[in-house]
Amino acid sequence: MRFSPDQGEDISLCTPQEVIEFREKRGTSKGFEDRRPMSPDVEARMVAIHKVHGFQPEGYTLGLLLKVDFDLLFSYSFRDGYRFMFGDSVFPEWVKELETKKKIIVYATMILEAYGWVVTFTEDQEWYYLDFAPLQALTPEEVSREREQIAFRIAANALQVINQGLIEGKTFFTLEELAISESDSRLFTACLTRLRQLMPRYKIEHSLSRFFLTPTTPS
Repeated sequence: MRFSPDQGEDISLCTPQEVIEFREKRGTSKGFEDRRPMSPDVEARMVAIHKVHGFQPEGYTLGLLLKVDFDLLFSYSFRDGYRFMFGDSVFPEWVKELETKKKIIVYATMILEAYGWVVTFTEDQEWYYLDFAPLQALTPEEVSREREQIAFRIAANALQVINQGLIEGKTFFTLEELAISESDSRLFTACLTRLRQLMPRYKIEHSLSRFFLTPTTPS
């Protein structure tokens, strides 16, 4: 969708719906129009920004918005969100003051929100970050599948530690050394179930943040 600043040339800035459309059409014979006119809802939100905050920083946001738009098209995850990391190169060369740079970032954030994104600004001593929230919730089935996949990875990694420990004669392992947490009870239960499936020749008992292993007679 077209973004037309009060000063400066028009650029393309996609909404979440346009990102989906771009990905669906990429690699096909269907073209993607990234400079379509601004929709009435986006236009109304931009009018509200101008009414309250004026126009001054708007032209300075273009370098940042151009880079963000490219990353959103190719890297944004509707399930997990996305962190866009950037430095001073996105600002015009004559912008030197930190407070001015922050005003530009905040203004750019408002523009992105007007285009339908949920985004927050953070920083550290070296970089600035725009954190884009996920916009698609997992279904219960997908949540269960994700948990099972995570549990399998954790259990497989824990098994490597256990095997080395068994060679050294160990009979119990702390959850910390196995990188297993009890904070998520359902994930913990899934990890324990996976470990028992991976170690059918051992009885695995859990007590006091430890796993105790006892050999069993194979059936």
